[in-house]
Amino acid sequence: MLTTAESLERLIVSDSAFCELRRRIESATLSTADFEAFVERLLRDFHPGRTFYGDKLLALIAVAVAAGPEPFSSCFLRELAELQCAELPLAPRVARHMLQQGGRLPLL
Repeated sequence: MLTTAESLERLIVSDSAFCELRRRIESATLSTADFEAFVERLLRDFHPGRTFYGDKLLALIAVAVAAGPEPFSSCFLRELAELQCAELPLAPRVARHMLQQGGRLPLL
Protein backbone atom coordinates (compact mmCIF):
# COMPACT_ATOMS: atom_id res chain seq x y z
CA MET A 1 0.00 0.00 0.00
CA LEU A 2 1.31 3.45 -0.87
CA THR A 3 0.52 5.20 2.38
CA THR A 4 3.87 6.83 3.03
CA ALA A 5 6.24 9.04 1.07
CA GLU A 6 8.93 6.40 1.50
CA SER A 7 6.82 3.61 -0.03
CA LEU A 8 5.85 5.78 -2.99
CA GLU A 9 9.47 6.81 -3.47
CA ARG A 10 10.57 3.16 -3.62
CA LEU A 11 7.89 2.38 -6.18
CA ILE A 12 8.84 5.43 -8.26
CA VAL A 13 12.53 4.59 -8.49
CA SER A 14 11.71 1.15 -9.89
CA ASP A 15 9.46 2.59 -12.61
CA SER A 16 10.73 2.73 -16.20
CA ALA A 17 9.41 6.30 -16.66
CA PHE A 18 11.48 7.40 -13.67
CA CYS A 19 14.58 5.65 -15.01
CA GLU A 20 14.18 7.35 -18.38
CA LEU A 21 13.63 10.74 -16.77
CA ARG A 22 16.74 10.35 -14.55
CA ARG A 23 18.76 9.26 -17.62
CA ARG A 24 17.68 12.38 -19.51
CA ILE A 25 18.43 14.60 -16.50
CA GLU A 26 21.88 13.10 -16.06
CA SER A 27 22.67 13.41 -19.76
CA ALA A 28 21.44 17.04 -19.74
CA THR A 29 19.00 16.41 -22.59
CA LEU A 30 16.17 17.88 -20.50
CA SER A 31 16.38 21.51 -19.50
CA THR A 32 14.90 23.42 -16.59
CA ALA A 33 12.61 25.11 -19.11
CA ASP A 34 11.37 21.67 -20.24
CA PHE A 35 10.47 20.77 -16.65
CA GLU A 36 8.80 24.08 -15.98
CA ALA A 37 6.75 23.87 -19.18
CA PHE A 38 5.63 20.32 -18.38
CA VAL A 39 4.62 21.18 -14.81
CA GLU A 40 2.82 24.30 -16.02
CA ARG A 41 0.82 22.25 -18.56
CA LEU A 42 0.09 19.62 -15.93
CA LEU A 43 -1.20 22.19 -13.43
CA ARG A 44 -3.66 23.58 -15.98
CA ASP A 45 -5.77 20.49 -15.22
CA PHE A 46 -5.77 21.21 -11.47
CA HIS A 47 -9.22 22.10 -10.13
CA PRO A 48 -9.89 22.78 -6.44
CA GLY A 49 -12.17 20.19 -4.89
CA ARG A 50 -11.37 17.48 -7.47
CA THR A 51 -8.86 14.67 -7.22
CA PHE A 52 -5.82 15.66 -9.27
CA TYR A 53 -4.31 12.91 -11.41
CA GLY A 54 -1.05 14.90 -11.57
CA ASP A 55 -0.31 14.26 -7.88
CA LYS A 56 1.61 11.06 -8.65
CA LEU A 57 3.34 12.65 -11.64
CA LEU A 58 4.53 15.53 -9.46
CA ALA A 59 5.78 12.99 -6.91
CA LEU A 60 7.70 11.18 -9.66
CA ILE A 61 9.24 14.46 -10.81
CA ALA A 62 10.16 15.32 -7.20
CA VAL A 63 12.09 12.08 -6.80
CA ALA A 64 13.67 12.38 -10.25
CA VAL A 65 14.97 15.92 -9.75
CA ALA A 66 16.00 15.48 -6.12
CA ALA A 67 19.60 14.75 -7.08
CA GLY A 68 19.81 17.77 -9.39
CA PRO A 69 19.96 19.85 -11.50
CA GLU A 70 20.44 22.77 -9.14
CA PRO A 71 19.07 25.33 -8.41
CA PHE A 72 15.88 24.07 -10.10
CA SER A 73 15.62 20.90 -8.02
CA SER A 74 15.79 22.50 -4.59
CA CYS A 75 13.44 25.31 -5.62
CA PHE A 76 10.93 22.86 -7.10
CA LEU A 77 11.08 20.60 -4.03
CA ARG A 78 10.68 23.51 -1.59
CA GLU A 79 7.70 24.96 -3.45
CA LEU A 80 6.03 21.56 -3.80
CA ALA A 81 6.71 20.69 -0.15
CA GLU A 82 4.96 23.87 1.01
CA LEU A 83 1.68 22.98 -0.69
CA GLN A 84 -1.12 21.86 1.58
CA CYS A 85 -4.27 20.84 -0.23
CA ALA A 86 -6.49 17.78 -0.32
CA GLU A 87 -6.09 17.45 -4.10
CA LEU A 88 -2.36 16.77 -3.68
CA PRO A 89 -2.01 14.27 -0.83
CA LEU A 90 1.21 12.59 -2.00
CA ALA A 91 3.48 14.93 -4.00
CA PRO A 92 4.12 17.47 -1.19
CA ARG A 93 4.89 14.64 1.26
CA VAL A 94 7.33 13.08 -1.21
CA ALA A 95 8.96 16.48 -1.81
CA ARG A 96 9.40 17.01 1.95
CA HIS A 97 10.87 13.52 2.24
CA MET A 98 13.33 14.18 -0.59
CA LEU A 99 14.40 17.45 1.03
CA GLN A 100 15.00 15.60 4.31
CA GLN A 101 17.02 12.97 2.45
CA GLY A 102 19.18 15.61 0.82
CA GLY A 103 18.40 14.33 -2.67
CA ARG A 104 19.64 10.80 -2.00
CA LEU A 105 17.71 8.08 -3.79
CA PRO A 106 16.81 4.94 -1.82
CA LEU A 107 18.78 1.76 -2.23
CA LEU A 108 16.69 -0.92 -3.88
